[in-house]
Amino acid sequence: MERIDDILLTRDGWRLPITAFLPQAPVERVLVVGAAIGAHRERYYPFAEHMAHSGWGVVTFTYRGLGETSPLPEAPAATLVDWGREDLTHIIDWAEQHFPQATLYGVLHSISGELIGLASNHSKLSAAAAISTPRHLWSLWKGYYRYVVRVFFCLIIPFGVWCKGRLRLSKVTPLYDLPSDVALQWADVGLNEAPDTHGFQLAKKGFEQYRTPTLFVSFEDDRGIAPEATVEYLRTHFYQNAYTEHFHIRPEAVGAKKIGHSGFFDGQVGAQWWDELGQRLQAIAGTGHASR
Repeated sequence: MERIDDILLTRDGWRLPITAFLPQAPVERVLVVGAAIGAHRERYYPFAEHMAHSGWGVVTFTYRGLGETSPLPEAPAATLVDWGREDLTHIIDWAEQHFPQATLYGVLHSISGELIGLASNHSKLSAAAAISTPRHLWSLWKGYYRYVVRVFFCLIIPFGVWCKGRLRLSKVTPLYDLPSDVALQWADVGLNEAPDTHGFQLAKKGFEQYRTPTLFVSFEDDRGIAPEATVEYLRTHFYQNAYTEHFHIRPEAVGAKKIGHSGFFDGQVGAQWWDELGQRLQAIAGTGHASR
């Protein structure tokens, strides 16, 4: 296995760190990993290293405004919209340029599955997996969780940004702090079914053109962040023009005590399920009809 570290300079002036893991053999297929909101790309290294040993190239990166990313003086402030419109677009192009003979696939964790519609080149992905990827809309949660999510989007995010100038997730989670515009756009999307914003309209328009076959995977014990109903809503209301499959999994069915929102990548499932994901992506690539 070979590891490559690089810096991608976006067209609007942000430097994004990239870490790619490559197999010993020529690279014929590449997974482009889009992280969960605020997640360190290091979280995906165990998955990436295993897949590289199994013959895949894997590309991980960090979204603008997080960690060691840095802007040039003329660069705009980091926004959630630009995570999809600029960062995902650039990382797909980077993978294509560095591995021109390889087939590209997406692995979209959580928020990245909502942002992929903003990437102007999503059609370059032959297939994608959306892991624990919900439509972040408070009213889709059930029972107690519905009101917890509403309070988070309605009160905690705006108050946290007002107090500190950014959302300090690092104080209570293993996540990066979120820049103010990223956090506030996330709250707007979480509170409104159809936000009257340019970014949301761009995303909806982008998903109208989205045809990449996509495998959705959700987990029974991920009730707080990506319960089944929120994942199914995203699949049927945003990915409606693409072929999709949705597997909702109980931890005990794959020999795990718990999986939650990030356990798929944290090693809570066995490596055989990572291999299974790769095999399934190859199987659905090129499937052209939409799933209803």
